[in-house]
Amino acid sequence: MRAGPDIANPRSRHPLATLFRLAFWLAAVGTLAGIAAAGLAYVLLARDLPPIPPFGAIRFDTVSRVRAAHGQVLAEMFAERRYLVPGDRIPRLLVDAVLSSEDERFFEHSGTDLRGIVRAALTNLRAGRVREGASTITQQLARTLLLNQERRMARKVREAILARRLEDIYSKDQILTLYLNLIFLGNGAHGVQAASRVYFGKELDELTPAEAATIAVLPQSPGSVTPVSKPDVVRQRR
Repeated sequence: MRAGPDIANPRSRHPLATLFRLAFWLAAVGTLAGIAAAGLAYVLLARDLPPIPPFGAIRFDTVSRVRAAHGQVLAEMFAERRYLVPGDRIPRLLVDAVLSSEDERFFEHSGTDLRGIVRAALTNLRAGRVREGASTITQQLARTLLLNQERRMARKVREAILARRLEDIYSKDQILTLYLNLIFLGNGAHGVQAASRVYFGKELDELTPAEAATIAVLPQSPGSVTPVSKPDVVRQRR
């Protein structure tokens, strides 16, 4: 008696088809493993993050002034030289300069900026060194307000998680106000008002466009590049 016809698809036994199926399943397993690993990493890194305080409960170290009986300032005392300025008193000129320098897409992203990360990676790859960072203003605020300055990949992930939470709790204007009052800008100046007085002896509403642009580029490397230490570098960045 003749055996029945083989009804299996002959192409299914082709070596290329076998390799394709193997590659597909390996990719599927790898994707699932990657998702599981990412989820586990998120749980481990997010479990002990500091709580985010209400906006009105945040307190900064500021300058204390000793005045004479007629009101003249005799001395200033501070651990960090900072003068708090409400958001509506920070000139739009300075805000636009900072956004242009630090985070052009601030009002478009939700804490982290994938486009900015890709752009910075390509810039650094072409330069062969780190020339451009990818931290958004919200990430910088998370680092300064709630984390330390330790350079580790785990901290960058925690920073991104906190940045997303900050965006959920605070408005964009509140984040900008906190950032502009908190950020270190070199030579003992914390916040834009202190920087304006330290470098130019002016109030914020007296700044020229060039002076506002100078302050805006200082967050890149405030410990080493300031108008005092490296004026030529600051001028080029401005």
